[in-house]
Amino acid sequence: MEFDGFVPDGQADGLSGEAVFNTGMTGYVETLTDPSYSGQILVFTYPLLGNYGVPGPETWRAEKCTCAAWW
Repeated sequence: MEFDGFVPDGQADGLSGEAVFNTGMTGYVETLTDPSYSGQILVFTYPLLGNYGVPGPETWRAEKCTCAAWW
């Protein structure tokens, strides 16, 4: 299966991991920075991510994205 999402740090070669789904309508920034998703491929099901902007770093769980990739 071809991956057509985003891979942080450009590490697309040999990408593998558990695909997990997030059905939330909000909180995607918190999900992307949550260390519990480390090494997993996040799949967001809500079609309008980012329409309300990105909250400030005070809501982040970590300083950077911890998942392997997101789509």
